[in-house]
Amino acid sequence: FPGTSNIEKLFMDKNQISIVKNLENLKKLKFLNLESNGIYYIKVDAFSANLALATLNLNHNELTSLEPSIFHKNMNLIELSLNWNNLKFLHDDQFIANRELKTLRLRGNQLKAVRKKFFTNNQKLEWIDLAENKIFFIDIKSFIWKFFKKFDLKN
Repeated sequence: FPGTSNIEKLFMDKNQISIVKNLENLKKLKFLNLESNGIYYIKVDAFSANLALATLNLNHNELTSLEPSIFHKNMNLIELSLNWNNLKFLHDDQFIANRELKTLRLRGNQLKAVRKKFFTNNQKLEWIDLAENKIFFIDIKSFIWKFFKKFDLKN
């Protein structure tokens, strides 16, 4: 996106984007909506230049997996929505760099387990939505419970 370096909010929902590549010119971007695009792949460095990114909406796409370090440069990420994709698993260190993360939405995926290391670095996490997945195992040591306001696991 040449000439767009001052954009802070970008709404690109309901298009036909299938692959997300590098958004390097959007250095001031704080809010990005990529909902309902049919995205099935996001390059590992797609958001690496978006250091100010605080809210990312990837709901209703076709993602089955995420690169392990895809959000590692997004240290200001507060809200991440990945509802209604087809995610089958998360890497142990998927959110390790996202210490500011307060809201994580993973509703309606194919997740089966929440392992010990998933959220141990996310001490500000207040709300996590894991409803309507296929979860059969949760390691309770994954969470820092004292900050939680909402935890949804309904099926």
